[in-house]
Amino acid sequence: MKWESADAPDTKQGLDLKTTHVQVLIRQAFELLIALASGKRSPTSQCYAMSVGLILHRVCMELL
Repeated sequence: MKWESADAPDTKQGLDLKTTHVQVLIRQAFELLIALASGKRSPTSQCYAMSVGLILHRVCMELL
């Protein structure tokens, strides 16, 4: 995954929702979730969409 700037986030201090890095990762994850959910209704794509959704929920709850 490519960062928007040259400075990667310092994960030792945790992730801050206000940083560009975290916002980019969350936006990309939501785009993936939307793409999976709007595609064919196969069990595999639904499983991936549910997995991404659960991960996003956990990340957002940790950051709030």
